[in-house]
Amino acid sequence: MSAVLQPSNVPLVGASGAPFPTFLPIDLPWPIEPDGEAVPPLFHMDFETYCDLNIKQDGLDVYASHPSFEPILMAWQRVDPFNPNPPPIGQTDSLQEMLDTVSEATRDPNLLFAAFNAPFERRTLVQFGINIPSHRWICVMAWAYSMAFNGGLKDVGEQLEIPADAQKLKSGTRLITKFCSPRKPTKNNTDTRWTPETAPEDWEQFKLYNRTDVAAEVAIAHELMPYFPSQVQRAEYCWDAEVNERGLPIDTELVDACCDIYAQEQS
Repeated sequence: MSAVLQPSNVPLVGASGAPFPTFLPIDLPWPIEPDGEAVPPLFHMDFETYCDLNIKQDGLDVYASHPSFEPILMAWQRVDPFNPNPPPIGQTDSLQEMLDTVSEATRDPNLLFAAFNAPFERRTLVQFGINIPSHRWICVMAWAYSMAFNGGLKDVGEQLEIPADAQKLKSGTRLITKFCSPRKPTKNNTDTRWTPETAPEDWEQFKLYNRTDVAAEVAIAHELMPYFPSQVQRAEYCWDAEVNERGLPIDTELVDACCDIYAQEQS
């Protein structure tokens, strides 16, 4: 089945003068019925990553492209709506095992991949050679927002009143700062980052935090399941993802000229 976003009546023209596409045909592999009964299995995942850069300051693409970027933890759980007893949450700190696990999951053509703020997980996988197309992703955050919930994983979990044992851990911010960002060396400790070996107790807490994020995401998806995104909503999401990854056309000659004028004014 296919859903197509219809083009607008006003043509868009790129910097080169060529017509800019105003629609994106999306072929959806799983037939989602309007009554929401046909729901595919979901492979929920969550990455924790290290990088010398600050993602909020530099943006996702620059962050994930930096040589220091690396996934340091991955938790996942496959949830089949027809299986009341899903397997336990898996977890690894081995990059190769992460890639092997996801690669194996991609072989199931009916499986969709889910994450809270899915562009982060998708971009992480692309950086290491696994490009799962946007139509196979369900962004649980976008799904929740479409139902008028808001905020981060913790906020949406509280708004939906998911079980306490699935709520995002409050210690997460401290642990992310510790393991996902550079450490300023001191005279007594010249290490530039924390590792499982240098902070074993906090690392175990960080692993629990990672698994709990997946539990929270799964619990949120369970509450939202009666309102599973329709084909049109998924097509809109795919279009949005493609636009964000491709960017918008700009007049590069004009930008270069502006930069030259600015440089001359500063000299």
